[in-house]
Amino acid sequence: NCDGVIVIALNAHNELCLVSKPGGVPIKIDLIQLIIKICTKPIESIHTTLQHALNQLEETVNKQKLEQLELNRQQQLLNNSIQNIIIGIEDKQSNSIDINDPMLQWNNLHKAATLTI
Repeated sequence: NCDGVIVIALNAHNELCLVSKPGGVPIKIDLIQLIIKICTKPIESIHTTLQHALNQLEETVNKQKLEQLELNRQQQLLNNSIQNIIIGIEDKQSNSIDINDPMLQWNNLHKAATLTI
C-alpha cells in the first residue's frame, strides 16, 4: 500500500540535488538516507553505461567526420583533375589549327605541287 511519493535526485558525483515529498506520511531522515544508499549502486551502473554509450557515440561521430573530410578531399582532388583536363583540352584546342588557319589556305596546301628542283 503506497501512502505517498518521494523523489530524490542525485548528480553523477552522488551529491543530493533534490528531495521532493509533497505531503503524505512523514519519513524519517534515516529512511531517506537508506533509500539514497540503496539507489546509489544501480545509479552508478546506469551512469557508467550512459558514459560508455556517449564515448562510443563520440568515437563514431569523429570517425564519420574523418571519413567525410577524406571524401571531401578526394572530391576536391577529382574536381581539380577534371578542371586540369578541361584546361588541357582547351589549351590543345587553342594550339590546334582550325578551318580558317592560314596553313590550310588553298595556296599553301598546293605549294608543294609547284616546287621546282
